[in-house]
Amino acid sequence: EDLSVGYAVINKPPGVPVHGYVYNDVENLAHMYKTALLEKHPQESSSFSVSVPQRLDNDTSGAIVVAIKSSFASYMGKLLEKKTATHVEPKGSLAPTKNSSLITKRYKCLVCLRSSGDVERLVTIANTCEKVTHYLSSARTIPRVFREKTGGF
Repeated sequence: EDLSVGYAVINKPPGVPVHGYVYNDVENLAHMYKTALLEKHPQESSSFSVSVPQRLDNDTSGAIVVAIKSSFASYMGKLLEKKTATHVEPKGSLAPTKNSSLITKRYKCLVCLRSSGDVERLVTIANTCEKVTHYLSSARTIPRVFREKTGGF
């Protein structure tokens, strides 16, 4: 937490939404952090503008940046916008370039392999950093099930 710059990094637990919903604007990371911040620093309450410039799914856990000042929220939003506009470097290069973003994301996923051909395909994807497009079934099952694209959703 750095009040002068205007941000905090929080380890978000799984099962906690980042932002409020129409039916529940209290049980979420942003609201709970703002409540704790106001209790911890009541004399500075007028200078706080708590927001979360990025998202993590409810079931996802990990570090997340919370903006405490609107100036930092704006700065972080611009960084995220540049990250979104930055394209993957050719041939899977992970080295930063002068045009690359200051923010990168890496994801891990659990993959179910059904044949030796799946292993070879997965190795090829990993070695080439090939972009993989997938579609999830609309059924709210756990674990989520992938499906073939068959037109409209």
